[in-house]
Amino acid sequence: MPYYDEIFKHVTGEFPYALAALVLKTPEVEVGKRLATEQPTVPPDFFQDPILEEIMQESPFYEHVIQRGMERGMERGARDATIENMLVVLRARFPTADVNAVKPRLEAIADLNRLKELSLEASIAESFNAFREGLDT
Repeated sequence: MPYYDEIFKHVTGEFPYALAALVLKTPEVEVGKRLATEQPTVPPDFFQDPILEEIMQESPFYEHVIQRGMERGMERGARDATIENMLVVLRARFPTADVNAVKPRLEAIADLNRLKELSLEASIAESFNAFREGLDT
């Protein structure tokens, strides 16, 4: 416990105590559930202390958070790239169509596989209207 006493010397507020309790007393599955549903507020200077940062980087909890963040970032990047590529194809195939009109509808689709299907449809649709109608199915 002396390690954690050192942490609390450098950080004030409620969050460090809650975080320590979560890391020390909560099974890993429960931590994952909480990460998915709770958004704790962190003081802006929370990770500025080098000692605290080093201790946090060594914890399995920290590794889990970093890994999850990287996965979400990669998923988001794949979605964004698929949407952007689809819009490029639509603009090239239908230069007079208002392609930007479908962008918000595409961005509302969370399923990457559905976006990939639509990307293929963008390359083979007979008309822009046919592609737009396919968005509804």
